[in-house]
Amino acid sequence: MTGRRYFSKTRQTGFTLLEVLVALTMFAVVAVMINTRSASAMNNLARIKEKTFALWLAENKAAELRLKKQWPSVGNAIDSVDMAGREWYVDTDVLETPNKNLRRVVIRIYENDADEKDNSIVALYTFVGKH
Repeated sequence: MTGRRYFSKTRQTGFTLLEVLVALTMFAVVAVMINTRSASAMNNLARIKEKTFALWLAENKAAELRLKKQWPSVGNAIDSVDMAGREWYVDTDVLETPNKNLRRVVIRIYENDADEKDNSIVALYTFVGKH
C-alpha cells in the first residue's frame, strides 16, 4: 500500500494587522485634511456673504445720496440698517474737495458698533456732484 500524503497548501488571504493599521492611519490623515479644508471653505463662504451684503448696503447709501435733490452737507453720520436678519451700521463721511461742486463721500459698513473705525467690513469711496 502506498500511503498518500496530503499536503495542504493553504494560501493565506486577507491583510495583516500592520497593513490594516497603516491603511486606517492614512484614511484618518486624509479625513482630517478634508475636514479642515471643508471648514475653511465654509468660513470663506460666510465671509464672502458678509462682504456682499455690506457692499450692497454701501452702494445703496451711495445711490441714495446721488438721488437726493439736496446737496449733502459736510460731516459724519451713522445709521443703523436691518438687512438679512442682521443689524448693520452705515458710517457716512462727507468731505469737501477742491472743486466746490463736488463732495467726496466715504461709506463704511460695520456689523457691530461703528466706534472702531479700523474694523469696517467694506469701505466705499465715491463722489457726489451738485445738481
